[in-house]
Amino acid sequence: MKLNLPFYLILIISALGLVGYLACLSDWITDYRGGYYKTHRLEAWLESGFIILYTSLGIRFGMRKVNMRF
Repeated sequence: MKLNLPFYLILIISALGLVGYLACLSDWITDYRGGYYKTHRLEAWLESGFIILYTSLGIRFGMRKVNMRF
């Protein structure tokens, strides 16, 4: 059981990270559809930039480490 503990910790942390990313993306979609970003342009740029950066880094990591090819 001791040898599998790091694997399970990484798996749980990855799942929590994915849930957090999906919550952030859902919030962005809700704010965009609701028109919130029309009056809060700085927040729109920051949140959109974060989502694009995080997604591109995830794809880059996947292509390097998981041999994910399109």
